[in-house]
Amino acid sequence: MPETEFFKLFDKLEEITPCSIDWWNQISCTVPDEETYNKLPELNFTLDGKEYFVPRSSLYVKESEPSYFFSGWQVTCEVTFIYGWNEWILGLTFLENYYTVYDMDNSQVGFALSKTSNLAGEVEATVFL
Repeated sequence: MPETEFFKLFDKLEEITPCSIDWWNQISCTVPDEETYNKLPELNFTLDGKEYFVPRSSLYVKESEPSYFFSGWQVTCEVTFIYGWNEWILGLTFLENYYTVYDMDNSQVGFALSKTSNLAGEVEATVFL
């Protein structure tokens, strides 16, 4: 993720709940309840005119469960950036929701919504780039 986009996401998260950035450039947030969790932004972007989504359930990992002392969660946002890069890297957070075909002969990559996706039934997506 480009650095500018990373900090835009961080700022959006900070408007919702307290967050911090660790030395690996990962975002951790304290989420007090399910209502706040459901306000965390999802990621969507367009490739070759087709819109793609990374659902909340893929984007945020609940690192801790509610307990007697705290009813919420500590969550990690599964995105990061590399200093000096202005590129998007589509990693597991994206790919776990899409079936991917690599057409090496024609220098293309194709995506289709996976039947095991957290998005199944919500969006329709198929495109070759």
